[in-house]
Amino acid sequence: MIVEEKKWLDDEEFLSALTLSRVLPGATQMNFAVYVGNRFHGLGGAIAAVLGLITIPFLIILAFAYAYFLHSTTPAMQDVLHGVTTVAIGLALSTGLKTGEKFLFDPTALLFGALAFAASVFLKLPLIAVLAILSPPAFLVAWRHHQRKKTSHEASRNSIAD
Repeated sequence: MIVEEKKWLDDEEFLSALTLSRVLPGATQMNFAVYVGNRFHGLGGAIAAVLGLITIPFLIILAFAYAYFLHSTTPAMQDVLHGVTTVAIGLALSTGLKTGEKFLFDPTALLFGALAFAASVFLKLPLIAVLAILSPPAFLVAWRHHQRKKTSHEASRNSIAD
């Protein structure tokens, strides 16, 4: 919604903010809300974004918790919990596919994804270890790519000016 409908951020800025939000400690959504709120309205925007993100869901969770404690043994409540789990998995997959489609044909991104998958699944390394190992070279590669892109853009701008 932020990129496609509202056009508040472009694809590159969104992916950079999302990556930063995932790497920082805490909930990704909260980190992202702070980033977007701060980007547009400073500290007040960050606070408003956090409050906007947590107030209504907090009240809904309180209502669900109350209902759960009243009806935790009923089969219908168990069905509701299974449905919520399924929705959460679907949202996570949808977000992953949507953010990953830009990198589908990028060999470097595919390499880092495959390395992360192999380290997690086959070597059974914890996520924090995978991030600690792969983040520095990934940031270096991204920085070098950005520098090359910036240099080639400046060169083309200078040749147009000549």
